[in-house]
Amino acid sequence: MFCRQLNLIAIGKKRTTICVRDFFRAFAQRSRWVQDELLCIDELDRYEGKLSDEWQHHFARIQDEADEYDEKEKKAAGRTLLSKIEDQDIRIRALCSDRFVMRGSYHILANKLMVGWHPDYERYFQDSLPMKGDAQ
Repeated sequence: MFCRQLNLIAIGKKRTTICVRDFFRAFAQRSRWVQDELLCIDELDRYEGKLSDEWQHHFARIQDEADEYDEKEKKAAGRTLLSKIEDQDIRIRALCSDRFVMRGSYHILANKLMVGWHPDYERYFQDSLPMKGDAQ
C-alpha cells in the first residue's frame, strides 16, 4: 500500500527503491527490538503517534491549498510533503540516530493508511481505509 501511495505522487524508481529499503530496515529493526524486549509495543504506539502528529501539521498545510491545485500540483505537493517528512529528525529514543527508523516508520504508517502524501490519498484509497475504531 505504501508503494501505491508513492506511485500516486509519481516519485522516481530510485527514490521508491530507497523508500522500500527504509521500510524493510525499520520493520526488521523494530521487530528485533520488540523480540529482544528492548522496546515495548506501547513505546512503538507512542512513537507512531508522535510521527502522525508531526505529519498532521504538514498535511493540513497542503490541504489548505489543495482545492486550488490541479492534479500535477497535488502530486508535487505530495512529493514536497514526503521530502519534508524525510528531513525530520524524530527519534524513537534519543540515542537512536539511524534515520531509516523514522523514515521507515512513516512508510509503515503509510502502509496502514494512517498517513498519506497526496492531498487526496484518502479518496483514492477509501475502500482500503480502516474503519474508525478498528484496531490496527
